[in-house]
Amino acid sequence: MTKSEMWDAIEEIAKVKMVVNMARTSMGCKWERGWFEFVRKVWRMESPGWGWDESNCIYVITAPYTRGEYVGETKCGAFHRWRGHIRKTWKGMQELYLGMRKVGPFRTVLTPLYCWGRVTEKIERLRNEGKYIWERGARWNIRGRQEGGDIRRVGGGSEVIFGQRRKFRKVIRLRKMEEEEMRGKECYIGGWRKEREKEERGREKAKDDAKMRALTARMARRPWKWVDEDSEEHRAVKEVRTMPETKVKHMVRMVTSGMDATSRSIARYNAKNALRKRKGIVWVHVKVKSTLMSNWRVKREVKDELRRWSKEVKTKKDLTIIMEAQYATSAGRSMIQALNNTEHEAKKRRDEHT
Repeated sequence: MTKSEMWDAIEEIAKVKMVVNMARTSMGCKWERGWFEFVRKVWRMESPGWGWDESNCIYVITAPYTRGEYVGETKCGAFHRWRGHIRKTWKGMQELYLGMRKVGPFRTVLTPLYCWGRVTEKIERLRNEGKYIWERGARWNIRGRQEGGDIRRVGGGSEVIFGQRRKFRKVIRLRKMEEEEMRGKECYIGGWRKEREKEERGREKAKDDAKMRALTARMARRPWKWVDEDSEEHRAVKEVRTMPETKVKHMVRMVTSGMDATSRSIARYNAKNALRKRKGIVWVHVKVKSTLMSNWRVKREVKDELRRWSKEVKTKKDLTIIMEAQYATSAGRSMIQALNNTEHEAKKRRDEHT
């Protein structure tokens, strides 16, 4: 078999794989069904024509059973471009080639998406490519932290979205002001908006965690005296007294779980004194000592009961309770008698002692 015959066979297999993949994704998971609806919408409502042998087209490369997706444009045919990607798989360092290398280049599925049926300019192909990159949030079109699209205002108030290419590097970069203007519009469908909001929430949470770690580290340095109002300790006390209850709980969890014994005791002492004059929050120390504490089921029931009681106090009296609970297993009466009673040992026979 010659090389051309081999690639002809691979092309026929790629056509069959595309049909099978469309049938499979129509009944797959939520993401796969969304991808299937997106492709069918473009085929039926947007694409002027469709054909495997179309030269000027937008194509999609996907990896089955994953969310790996790449949107590209070409003027030489989708299969010819896919063959070029396969040749670069083992040398390229872009996200596409790293993903294809991970799943296997011949396991990816090629799907022609948008076909013009005529000769088009590169700028027109890039506009459509960038629109679909933005709409799908294609994972393999992203390099590092750089998004695969850019929004520009052109004449008449319309939006033009460019895909990612080296020659258009300056045009590609996102601008935050224009991104804010585009929130809620059609280019955010396909899951991109939810992922973006999730990333923003994650960044905000990371910032809050960093601030809280810095605060707890200051609390664990030394016991506070609060003599000078301009001191760092005084500012930290004011911050603790004015923060919301949710952040107070977060601070207590971080103090109790993320420090060693010495730092934890100092930070706990400072937190108690800072919250002493605050209304609505009470710091309580509870010590449970019983012979049953060695049983983990009893210990769990005691914890649940204390937690239930603190919630009832919160709902009835609007009082938040920060509880330090210590669980200790006390010795039974028979064990204490056996250790303290020497009369029993004295009555033993001599051979029993030996």
